[in-house]
Amino acid sequence: MADNFSVVLSGLYFDSDIPFALYIADVAVNVVFSAAAVLGNTFIMVALRKLSPLQIHSVLKVFLFSLALADLGVGAVVQPLYITAVLTAMTGRLEASRTIGAIFYVVNWLMPYISFATLTGLPLTAIWRCIFACGIVSWLRRKG
Repeated sequence: MADNFSVVLSGLYFDSDIPFALYIADVAVNVVFSAAAVLGNTFIMVALRKLSPLQIHSVLKVFLFSLALADLGVGAVVQPLYITAVLTAMTGRLEASRTIGAIFYVVNWLMPYISFATLTGLPLTAIWRCIFACGIVSWLRRKG
């Protein structure tokens, strides 16, 4: 990882072998997908909040909400950082590109782990609820 991060700290650069139009197309596609991710996942989260427990199982609801929240993070944080890093590299601002590229790298690396941690919490809450519902705690207190 140190080698990869040292490459990131050197900053993004504008490669003259790659056509300028390709950079513009890359930025345009990321802008559209970023906006779609923010809007779509916001609508999904609002819809999930309005569903009653009778319409959808609560664990499935939390799972879908977690996925929508992770996608919202990608659309609202990761993609705009990437767009900004590419645009600063295109304009020749090496120091800004280096800083934004490093932030993009770290956030892009952390986002899946945040989603995984949220999804890992679901079974733990189910186990915790089962321990109390089954009366294991009171049984252990009586034994002790």
